[in-house]
Amino acid sequence: MTTSKSTLIKNHIFFIFLPIVFSVFGEFLLKFAANETAITPDKAGLILFFTSPPIIISVLSIVCAGLLWVVGLSKFELSYAYPFLSLNYVAILVGSRLFFGEQVTLTRLVAMVFIIAGLIVISRSPYSESEGVKDAN
Repeated sequence: MTTSKSTLIKNHIFFIFLPIVFSVFGEFLLKFAANETAITPDKAGLILFFTSPPIIISVLSIVCAGLLWVVGLSKFELSYAYPFLSLNYVAILVGSRLFFGEQVTLTRLVAMVFIIAGLIVISRSPYSESEGVKDAN
């Protein structure tokens, strides 16, 4: 029984988006922890920093993102999957404003629009002329 490329993409697309979610979560938590922790270059400061639960959780989240990304790369061609990582920038830009009150300039907003437009074009393009998504079976 042959499974269509579109069905396989739908079945495996979370291996593209889940790493983005874990990565963005980890980065926000890391920024929060860095803001809340007095970072000093001495041994005591480093021990305090690296034993901080938010730091540990953020690093684990980013590592999980990396592991899930490897699975995603086994399912998709790199040239198809990799551009979706630019959603990290979009999520970080929006979240930086919402969670940290950071300034978002017009230039950054325009860049975000271009990123989203590019992803729309990529996601609607034919997957590839080769075998497409690799089926787990």
